[in-house]
Amino acid sequence: MRTEIDQKPLVQEDTLSASERGNVIRTAVCQYAPILGDLPANVEKGARAIQEAAESGADLIVLPEMANSGYVVFSSAEARALAERPDESPAVARWQQLAQEFDIHVVAGLCEKVSDNALYN
Repeated sequence: MRTEIDQKPLVQEDTLSASERGNVIRTAVCQYAPILGDLPANVEKGARAIQEAAESGADLIVLPEMANSGYVVFSSAEARALAERPDESPAVARWQQLAQEFDIHVVAGLCEKVSDNALYN
């Protein structure tokens, strides 16, 4: 039995109709279950998914919602404890490094801390 992280991401090829040049963008939507509160494990799960999708030829890779912190939080205090500022986030740094290395784009939903009182998903 294969685990969810062992499964290859879906890579879908599509031609953008709005593009006059007819460029093709290969997309990958990566499905895995982030572990609630285990930020280091979630960073690596995301990194493995990004690497596999990029090696399969994806140009645009989409990770799950709240890919860095796990989902679902049950209180605002829990959300604040898991939230990260993007410029200080180990997840953003690691996934950005992979995006640069593979010359791809990554979309990831994060529990983002904007200020002490403002969080965004």
